[in-house]
Amino acid sequence: MAEFDAAAFRRLQPDAARVLENAFSLHRLSHAYLFEGPIGTKKEDAALWFAKRLLCSAEADLRPCLVCKNCRNVGQKQHPNLFWVEPEGDFVKKDQMRRILAEFSRTALIDLPRVVIIRDAHRMNAESANTMLKFIEEPTAEAYFILITDQIDAMIKTLLSRSQVLHFKPIDRHLVEAELKTSGVNDRMAILIAQYTADLDAAKAIAADQAMMEVLDLAVTLFVKALARKESLILLFQSKRDLVFSSPERIDFFLTVLTVIQKDIVGLKRHKSGIAVDTVDAELTGALARRTSSEAALALLDRMLETKARLRFNVNQSLQFDNLILHLERGYSHGI
Repeated sequence: MAEFDAAAFRRLQPDAARVLENAFSLHRLSHAYLFEGPIGTKKEDAALWFAKRLLCSAEADLRPCLVCKNCRNVGQKQHPNLFWVEPEGDFVKKDQMRRILAEFSRTALIDLPRVVIIRDAHRMNAESANTMLKFIEEPTAEAYFILITDQIDAMIKTLLSRSQVLHFKPIDRHLVEAELKTSGVNDRMAILIAQYTADLDAAKAIAADQAMMEVLDLAVTLFVKALARKESLILLFQSKRDLVFSSPERIDFFLTVLTVIQKDIVGLKRHKSGIAVDTVDAELTGALARRTSSEAALALLDRMLETKARLRFNVNQSLQFDNLILHLERGYSHGI
């Protein structure tokens, strides 16, 4: 996976990148930051970028260089001046913070700033938060704390009030799509994966997962075969049933891909551009849209959404999917 450098930071989280780069340029860094935003918004990568920027051994205008020993050690979370903290069990505990602060009382092995990164900071209990607060309120010149959370509402208010908050927004799906294409994923798959998740790391993991790609291909193939009307969609699906049913994530992914494609068909029937279609799919979705009525297309979309909702409960999965595939087959033969 490509290194998370300054260019990637600016591209994926321009607002947060601008704030930090300005702070570095003006020598006005805060001693405590809170990086908050949904999962998959590159908060942890940004925190490590911050540490690399401080600890990099290159010239100031080249930092972080990403290749020096300090940058490499930070990337592996093995630098002696970097303290990476994760919850022990359900909480980040007082003893964890006390051990780190005890290290701060000793002379650093390397004469550089020290950076504490606390993952899932909303899981700090009152004791650990109070221990940390004492240090934030009277910080040393060369100590920095970065708190990371995807649940800002669960943060202890005193920590929140003493930290500079940087908001990490969901990554634009077109950026996810572009990143996937750059990494070698074909256009159709990149478009559909980006519609499934805006988490870039999760998207790349899906693209690298052969089974997930087979699930995606099956969903697309069902529409292709529905258009051709030369093969039973039920038999085709049953031949791949075990693949789809092998995990909840694959079930959800399969249904999402079906739904995204069907939304495009409904959009075409309403003379609106699709949300996921590209030139590679325009011919297929256009032909399917001409095959069915607006009412039938919308009814099939509703059926897909209903199936997804029902699967949250203990319903018969096989029956739900068989009914859905039957409706898909009928929808593009003579209407639902």
